[in-house]
Amino acid sequence: MKNYLIPMIAAFACAICNGTAAVLQKISADKEKNVSSLDARLLWRLIQNKPYLVGIVLDFLGWIFTIFAVQYLPLFLVESI
Repeated sequence: MKNYLIPMIAAFACAICNGTAAVLQKISADKEKNVSSLDARLLWRLIQNKPYLVGIVLDFLGWIFTIFAVQYLPLFLVESI
């Protein structure tokens, strides 16, 4: 019987990383003024914002956790977590 504890922990870690990343990115985006069209300067300002960058790193880390978990668990289980 295979041990599914570590992949389950990875799936839950992915959920925590993605949720935290979304909150941090939303906080950073709300601090910026509204723009009416596509503005590259907005992206530049967001990249310089530390919480936004931490959110991007957490998104990447969550993706790594997902890739690991999907190798050992069914996709529908990992995605539902």
